[in-house]
Amino acid sequence: MARGRDHDPGLRAAAGPRRAPRRWHPAEGPRGCLGGGRAVPHARGRHDVRARDRRAGGAGAVSLAVRTRRDTELLLLLAAMPVIALAFALVHGASDRTVAWTDLAVPGGLLGAFLVAHAVARRFARNADPAALPIAALLSGVGLAFLTRLDPALATAQVLWLFAGVAVMAATLVLVPSLETLARYKYTTALAGVVLLLLPAVIGREVNGAKLWLRVGGMSFQPAEVAKILLVLFFAAYLSENREVLSVSTKRALGVWLPPARRLGPLLAMWAVSLVVLVAERDLGSSLLFFGVFLVMIYAATGRPAYVLVGLGLFGAGASAAYAVFTHVQSRIAIWLDPFADAAGRGYQLVQSLFALGAGGMLGTGIGHGFPGRIPFVATDFIFTAIAEEIGLLGGAALILAYFALCARGMATAVRARSDMNALTAAGLVATLGLQTFVIIGGVTRLIPLTGITLPFVSYGGSSMLSNFILLALLMRAGDAPRGEEVPEAGLTGALGRVALALRVRGVTGALSLLFVALIVNLTWVQVFQADALAANPANTRGLAEEMARPRGEVVTTDGKVLARSVKRGDAYEREYPEGAFASHVLGYWDAKYGRAGIEAAMNDALLSERAYSNVGDLIDEAAGVPVPGNDVVLTLDSRVQEAAEAALAGHRGAVVVLDPRTGAVLALASAPDFDPKEAGDILGRRTAVAGSPLTDRATDGLYPP
Repeated sequence: MARGRDHDPGLRAAAGPRRAPRRWHPAEGPRGCLGGGRAVPHARGRHDVRARDRRAGGAGAVSLAVRTRRDTELLLLLAAMPVIALAFALVHGASDRTVAWTDLAVPGGLLGAFLVAHAVARRFARNADPAALPIAALLSGVGLAFLTRLDPALATAQVLWLFAGVAVMAATLVLVPSLETLARYKYTTALAGVVLLLLPAVIGREVNGAKLWLRVGGMSFQPAEVAKILLVLFFAAYLSENREVLSVSTKRALGVWLPPARRLGPLLAMWAVSLVVLVAERDLGSSLLFFGVFLVMIYAATGRPAYVLVGLGLFGAGASAAYAVFTHVQSRIAIWLDPFADAAGRGYQLVQSLFALGAGGMLGTGIGHGFPGRIPFVATDFIFTAIAEEIGLLGGAALILAYFALCARGMATAVRARSDMNALTAAGLVATLGLQTFVIIGGVTRLIPLTGITLPFVSYGGSSMLSNFILLALLMRAGDAPRGEEVPEAGLTGALGRVALALRVRGVTGALSLLFVALIVNLTWVQVFQADALAANPANTRGLAEEMARPRGEVVTTDGKVLARSVKRGDAYEREYPEGAFASHVLGYWDAKYGRAGIEAAMNDALLSERAYSNVGDLIDEAAGVPVPGNDVVLTLDSRVQEAAEAALAGHRGAVVVLDPRTGAVLALASAPDFDPKEAGDILGRRTAVAGSPLTDRATDGLYPP
């Protein structure tokens, strides 16, 4: 049948003035059907819709689908809020032992903010994907809950940044009615992006070995977060305009057919910029991210794998040269290959991250039971580790799947986009989000070398949060075709056609899927199969550190004098010895670095206790992170007899032991010199000779003539 021609004169007259024929697009379903249904001739399909529209009472029949898409978004937002509220309740329950209604004020504020964003989308982006905003809300809420667990002060600032991000997102939807408008300023956008990307190399502030930050008015700003969006917009505009030329081969080099040299300018420029970022700013993560996004976009636009191969070759050559010349690149690779070679030095961050993941295991330590404070920069670079430690492999994998769902919905937006600019922008933005997620999670789990970029929507950071919501707004705009916009006349079939472009975007989605699968497989390997080996590693002192989160029982004499007890200091418990050196050789010591001795070691299991799981309350307490109080240990020592024995040894070296002849109970055990158990770590650190050490128990370890 002929497409693009009206065969029914009556319908043509009813339709009004003749318009340019409308092409069919795969995203519409079968030809002539908006969203599926029976296939009909395309030209008649438009009139059939109008006829149904008139029979249904005007625009109502068509607008019903639009309302349903936004209604779906609202339902998904409401479904995400209980998960966020539960996360906040568990965090507050672990720290305060109780949950008050005021603890849910922040989730309520988040609900209000995202409802405002939903209202703006309903008005200005009615056809946008309905799942993108709810997934972003879920990620932001979970990230904010764990920031509250890690650092309440940072969480307060993050709430303000999140509200600002939602406001910027709403403003973007209002002020950018079409991405085609931004395409007109592609070279201005490119210049701004490159300047922002390279500016830290000139006036940037170095943090953790990388020059990524600018200091503006007392606040730190990471310009690369905005630069990545600007460069995606430029690439989308440039490629949508020149992809036909870039697909034409005119020269052959090293067995590869290439387009005209002047058209390769953006590829070579991006290669140079990525190497400058790698070398001058010492930022391996951003360098990988920017160049990877460009390769994804140029492949989606042209369908030529040669560009990807040449690009990877150029980047590999540049990275190899940087590795040979610059020590900081060598250091990053060395840490990745063997972080345990210097577990207390340059490998400390990654080693502690692996120990935390191993401690989390399948189900996690429970919110409030982990030790994220042992990991430097845990609120920014390593927040995924903190989450996976406390909610385990299942929670970490669920978070990864949430990112994959957001990427999959974004790529679906690219497939159904109604112009090349929209399709390539959506593909580039999703590639940015997906590759950034892969790079940071892969780094903290040792799948790839560690980098210093943030986890989108979850990590702490104002510039990161603002740029993420701008990215989200542009992604929604890419999927929201303005009313009356038509699919372009040219290029529905062939290598450069919209169908082929959609198929390549689906191929990119498959590649991203493999990256996310690799993240989950590697996370499973670390948290399940390597957990025992990580726990047994000599550098792992988390076993002792974990005990600090649980109150140990008291050690008391038979007449009721307390020799040791646990006192809460912040999120952990410290061991307190109220009688100082009294009966110190019996009592021993507990030190997070050097371990345990004496009664503290011999009765450790009793002093810690374990949860019995005999009722539902035990399960609730475990999920909320409520610690189990330890058992008290009562000694046979009589404090009055012990005082007399120690007084007799004052100023001498020796030992006194007093037994009850009727039962054999030890009433006193004194050794001189003695020590304060609180200072045992300092004494052990000085490595005092064993013979003269006050830690030597002369009552049990000394040899005396009969």
